[in-house]
Amino acid sequence: MAEFLNEFPFIVRRGRAESYPFDEWLDGRIVKVIAGVDFRCKPRSFKTHLYYRAKKCGKKVRMAMVGNDIVFQAY
Repeated sequence: MAEFLNEFPFIVRRGRAESYPFDEWLDGRIVKVIAGVDFRCKPRSFKTHLYYRAKKCGKKVRMAMVGNDIVFQAY
């Protein structure tokens, strides 16, 4: 028979620590991130990650490449 418990010491598993401060970067201001300083992956990979994070926050993002650096703004 099933047993009902008042408490149980569940282990809380935390996700991986966030690599970038997306909450700050996706607040609507125009941001320029520098390749090799602000992000270490390929610019194309970082752009994909930006689109994903913006969508997860219910926003869209526009961006432009300046060499290997990226300028973007969430809206």
